[in-house]
Amino acid sequence: MNTAGGSHGGVGGAAMGGRSGGGAGGAGPPLGGSPTGGAGGVTSAGAAGRGGGSSSGAGGGSGAGGSGTSGSGTGGSALGGAGGSSGSAGAGGSGGGTVNLISNFGFEANTTGWSVFGGSATIARSTNEAHSGTRSLLITGRTQTYQGPQYAVLDLITPGGSYGLSLWGKLASSNPTGSLIATFRYTCSGGTDDGDNFMQWVGATAASASTWTRLTAVNTFPTCAGGNMTAAWLYVESPTKTLSYYIDDVVLSAQ
Repeated sequence: MNTAGGSHGGVGGAAMGGRSGGGAGGAGPPLGGSPTGGAGGVTSAGAAGRGGGSSSGAGGGSGAGGSGTSGSGTGGSALGGAGGSSGSAGAGGSGGGTVNLISNFGFEANTTGWSVFGGSATIARSTNEAHSGTRSLLITGRTQTYQGPQYAVLDLITPGGSYGLSLWGKLASSNPTGSLIATFRYTCSGGTDDGDNFMQWVGATAASASTWTRLTAVNTFPTCAGGNMTAAWLYVESPTKTLSYYIDDVVLSAQ
C-alpha cells in the first residue's frame, strides 16, 4: 500500500504552510508511494506564524486563521494520503473602548434628549464654545441653584449598577468664576424612598470662563428601597443660581 508515502508528503505540506501562512505544501520524498505530497491547507484569514499556525492536518497541512480576522482554513487533499484536517478558525478581533449611553453627547446636530430641570431657564446649542467639535450646550436665564440641563436615563441604567460619568463644563464670560455639580434625580414609587430623590454624582467643582473643567466620578446608581424606580435624570446644576454655563462631551458608561 502507498499510504506511508502519501502521509509523509502531507506533513511536508504542513511545514511549508507554516512559513507562508497557509501556502501550498512542498513535495515530500516518496517512501514507496506517490511522489507528490499532500497539498498544504489554505487559510482564509491572516498568515500563520512560523511552524504552521495552531493546528496542522495529519495528511495535508492546514494553516491557522490569523488572529483579528475570523476565517477557517481549508484542509488540503493529499495525493496518495489522507486529506489534512481543516484549519482552525482565526480569532475575531475584540472591540474595545467605552460605550456611551448618552446618544446626544456633543450637541453637534441638535439638543434632542435634553431639557431644563426646574423651570424658566433656557438651553440652546452654541458655537461660542466647544470642548470638541464646533458646538456645546449653553444654559442661560437660571434663577434657582437646582436649575440645569437634564437628560433622561431611566431606560439606560440599572439601579444598583456601577456607572462612570464624565462631562466638561465651562462658564459663560458673564460669570468668570463659579462651580458646577453633576446630580442624578430619580423618582421612586412606593417604599421608604417614595417620591423624588437626589444623588450628587460629582460634587461642587470649581469652573471658569477661561478653560474647560472636567467633572467625573464612578459610583453605584441608587435603588428604591421597597419600591420601583419610575423616572431618572442626569442634570448639571450650580450653587450660584444666576450662573450661565456650557457643557459638552457628556459620557455615561457602565463599569
